[in-house]
Amino acid sequence: MAFDLYTVQIPFYGVLFLVGQYVIYPAFFARLSSIPPAHPLAAFTPLWILWIRYIGRENRTIQAAHAAHGPVVRLAPSEISVNSVEGGIRTVYGAGFGKHEWYLIFRNFGVSNAFSTLESKAHSLAKRRITHVYSKSYLLTPESGFSHNSHTIIHDRLLPILSRAASTQESVNILEIFFSTAMDFITGYQFGLPSSSNFLQNLEERRHWLYIYHCRKPYGFWGLHVSRLQGMLKRVGIRVVPDFVADANQGMEDYVLAMVKRAEERVEGGFVGDDSSEAMVYRSIRRTMEKEDEKRVTGDVPNADGRRLEIASELMDELAAGHETAAIALTFLTYRLCMNSAVQSRLYAELASAPRTSDSTSFDLKALDDLPFLNACILETLRTNAPIPGPQPRTPLTPSHINLGNRTIVIPPGTRVSAQAYSLHRNPDVFPNPECWIPERWLVDKNADIVEEEERLKEMHRWFWAFGSGGRMCFGSNFALLVLMETTEMKMLVATIWSHFRTELPNAHDKGSTFGLEQEDGYTVGPVGGKLEVQFVKL
Repeated sequence: MAFDLYTVQIPFYGVLFLVGQYVIYPAFFARLSSIPPAHPLAAFTPLWILWIRYIGRENRTIQAAHAAHGPVVRLAPSEISVNSVEGGIRTVYGAGFGKHEWYLIFRNFGVSNAFSTLESKAHSLAKRRITHVYSKSYLLTPESGFSHNSHTIIHDRLLPILSRAASTQESVNILEIFFSTAMDFITGYQFGLPSSSNFLQNLEERRHWLYIYHCRKPYGFWGLHVSRLQGMLKRVGIRVVPDFVADANQGMEDYVLAMVKRAEERVEGGFVGDDSSEAMVYRSIRRTMEKEDEKRVTGDVPNADGRRLEIASELMDELAAGHETAAIALTFLTYRLCMNSAVQSRLYAELASAPRTSDSTSFDLKALDDLPFLNACILETLRTNAPIPGPQPRTPLTPSHINLGNRTIVIPPGTRVSAQAYSLHRNPDVFPNPECWIPERWLVDKNADIVEEEERLKEMHRWFWAFGSGGRMCFGSNFALLVLMETTEMKMLVATIWSHFRTELPNAHDKGSTFGLEQEDGYTVGPVGGKLEVQFVKL
């Protein structure tokens, strides 16, 4: 057989082209090639970081890469992670980087909401519909109805459960209780208590929601990170995500839409009267949308069904994120307090002197904001166990750059750029002994120089990223802390519980130093095992 040089050259040059395109160029000549890779494969293929995400080790792996290589690392040929404030999160999240298409997975009913909207203009419009009712200044007013709702949920629903557990000396899964409390709080504020969930008193309803919400979690990788591959596999008959996940998603949407319709019926039926605070969030969104429709010059006004789904998509996103993050933060705070009786005693002493309402049954919400040790315990828990510790991806729409000291890195359009609270909160220069839960670090040391202390605390707050930053940060941060998770919800709940009870872990003394509550690794993550059994002792 004659030797045909031409037939040999075609595959040779083909292989050479592929090596140049996918190995040599990305590793040595691409604009991101100067950034140290988190792994040798990261410069050539996204498969490495996809595998890390698949096995649930993303946050810890990225943190290890930053510890080894510095404030910016390359996770894939077109993906980097930053772990700095100046030139890092201030640039990426405050300078007009767009949201990455990754956020599209958070649409509900096939309709975008503020969190899943990629375009800045559309996001600003969605944000204007909602932010004022979540502002701290508004939440603390009687008009918001927040104080009334919180009293009903805490005193009529929650405290009887905890008192019964204390009297029988039975332990309770506090994560489930906090999930229920948070859900009742957020939906009560959104839809009004008559139209909202009542998970604390309705065990069947609670367990059904928790099942459909959490049964999807093991399959989240496919929709979050390789949705196109999932679709391709499905078209050829390979189902990597079981059908019950779609059924669970549908069940969640049906549940939320039912609350929307109940609130709609009450509003249209003229329920308001003296109770002008009922269904505050629902009515705020609806009123704003109606005003937008009145100002339309051209184009069709969405019909009632379309508007209902827009409202439902927004409220479903808020309640899903709000109830889960609140429950996670409160569960880890409970664990920390159980493991440290001295901290519990100090917290109780501070709460004992806190101002109450005129009937002495509740705390004055504004006064809780001024309790330094309560605030320190919450901030430190959100630092060590942020409910959303994972990366928040962004992408530049035009060639951009980040400045890190004397180094400028050009970021091509389409590059996935992210930071994560997990790493920002573990900077040892800002948070000494970062893995240790030390609430006192958030207090002013009266024996130290006051100027130095103010600078130290200011720096810690600059690196604190539990709610993100920039124009697209969590706009519910004020709602979630004072009774359940961010500044108005969590503080109220913590103050109420630990002014009535002491908490303990059953048989924790038998487990010694090996006992611990590990947090899962991912975007929104709770404790490994999905539970924390706690005993309550009446004070």
